[in-house]
Amino acid sequence: MGAWATQVERARDRIESGLQEISAIAQGGTAVGAGLNAPEGFDVLFCEKLAELTGLPFRPSTDKFAALAAHDALIGASGDLNRLAVALFKISADFKLLACGPRG
Repeated sequence: MGAWATQVERARDRIESGLQEISAIAQGGTAVGAGLNAPEGFDVLFCEKLAELTGLPFRPSTDKFAALAAHDALIGASGDLNRLAVALFKISADFKLLACGPRG
């Protein structure tokens, strides 16, 4: 596999890994995700229905307070997409340079 394919493959792997974090939903009812005043299992049922509607693998977050307080997963996903964009830009620049011919 060439260097270009490796760059794209690594970026894809990072994006897929980041999707695991994004799919953890902090839905837990009321009281800032604590689940107070919500039926037991509401978070699991919510994620199951959301996954059914969207076809995406949503699941309850293991730490709802941390998920609500920080945006780490989204920041990571943004960085992963930026990494892919930089790799694709570099590959397109390489193609442009290779297409210049001997006098370019």
